[in-house]
Amino acid sequence: MLEVLSTVPELLPLVPGIRSQTLTAAAEDPFDIAVIGDRITLLELNRRLVCTIAIDDPAKLRREIERRKRLPDSINTPPMIDHDTEYPYMVKAYLDGRELVDPITEWELLLTALEQLTALYEIDRRRIETVAAVRSLEEELMAGDELDGTVRTALELLDELELPPALHRGLVHGDLHAGNVFVSDAVYLLDWEDVRTDYLIDDFFRPFVIHQYDASLHRLFAEMIDGRGGGGRILADYARRIGPITYGESTPYSGLPLFYLLRLLADVGAHGSLRPPCRELLRDVVSEYR
Repeated sequence: MLEVLSTVPELLPLVPGIRSQTLTAAAEDPFDIAVIGDRITLLELNRRLVCTIAIDDPAKLRREIERRKRLPDSINTPPMIDHDTEYPYMVKAYLDGRELVDPITEWELLLTALEQLTALYEIDRRRIETVAAVRSLEEELMAGDELDGTVRTALELLDELELPPALHRGLVHGDLHAGNVFVSDAVYLLDWEDVRTDYLIDDFFRPFVIHQYDASLHRLFAEMIDGRGGGGRILADYARRIGPITYGESTPYSGLPLFYLLRLLADVGAHGSLRPPCRELLRDVVSEYR
C-alpha cells in the first residue's frame, strides 16, 4: 500500500498508522534527516548530532534521560550532549555503525552487550529461591486464567527439567532486542526508557522472543532445553559468562528457557504486547521438545 501511494503522497495520511506532521527548523541550523514515530528524531550529520523530541508520551523520554544519567560508566551508550527534562528533549552524539540484525548469527555481539549489563544488575541484585519463584509463577498463571492445555503441559515439563536453586532479580534494560544493540567502534546499548525490576534473565531471552516476529525460533529454545545445537551453545555461553550474576552459577540449566516463556505469559503488565507470539512460541517449543 505504501509503495502504491508513494506516487501520490497527499493520500498517505489515509493509510492506518500514517499521519502528516509539519516541522519548522531554523534556516541557519537545519537538520538532514527527520524520523517521526512516537517521538521525533532529527539527525544533523555535519555536526554529528541526534536530537530526540517527545511527542505522544513525554514521560517516557524524561524517564530515559534520568535513567541514562545514572547508568554505570562501563555501559556503552551514545554520549548525551544536552538534555532538558521539562520540554523534554535529548541531544546525543551521532555514531557511524549499524544495529544488530540477528541475535542468533550475531550472538557474540549480543553477549558483549549482556556482559555490559552486568554492571546494571549489580546495583540492586536480590536472590529469590526458585521454589518460591515457580510457586509465584503458577499463581500468576492461574489468576490470569492462562492455564490452558499448552501451559499445563509446559508446567509439567518444567517440573522435569533442571533449574538453579535461586534466581536473581534487579534492574534490567527491559527492551533489549537486536534494534537496541548498536555496533560501531564498540557495542552500544540504546533506548533506556523501559528499565525496571525483573528477573535478570529477561535481558537474555527477550531478544530471541522478539526475533520470533522475523523467524520461527521454537527449535532454538528446544535446543537450549536439550543442550544441543546452536541453542545449546548460546545457553552454555551465557551461563559461563553471565550466569554467576543472574542466577549464581555457571551451569546451563535446561529449565530456564521454559521458565522464562511461562513468566512472560504470566506478566500481563510489562510484556502485554509479547504475549501472543510468546503463546505461539511456547506451544511450538513444548511440541518440539516432546
